Order: sequence, then C-alpha cells, then structure tokens
Amino acid sequence: MTAVVFGHTHSAIDGAAADAPVPGYFNTGTWTRSLDLKNQEVRRRLRDADFPLELLNDGTIFQHRLTYLEITETGAGTSLELKEMA
Repeated sequence: MTAVVFGHTHSAIDGAAADAPVPGYFNTGTWTRSLDLKNQEVRRRLRDADFPLELLNDGTIFQHRLTYLEITETGAGTSLELKEMA
C-alpha cells in the first residue's frame, strides 16, 4: 500500500474508507480544540448569538478529537487504520 500521512489542522481524513476523497491519503487532524462548522447546531448558535465572540468561551461548541494512524506490518503487507483515542 502506498500512503501519504499528514497531521494537520483540519478534520481527520481516513484514506482507507470506502468514501475517501483521495484513497491512501490520511490526515490525523488536529489535537487542539476546534470549531466544528459542519455541525448544524454549532452553526445555528453562531448565527443566532447576539455577540458571537462570546460563544468562544463556551467549550461546548468545540470538538476535541485525538485521532492517530496505526500502521501494522504483517507477513501479508502493511495495514493503516485511522483510530481515535478513548
């Protein structure tokens, strides 16, 4: 398997998933808190807030995922699996 692995400040991308935008491209995402602007509830709260900057003190609008890539070597080859720490 040929793969490109990045750890970057975007959402995690699983290059082994059936619907991967680019097969073999893995991005472990960020380990810092970030706004999940794909989340419709977060978008609604930002849109409806009188002063949206006050929401930045509200930790409930942030996601915090600790995602990593596990690389396993076997006699049959190499497998890559995107995992999330519990």
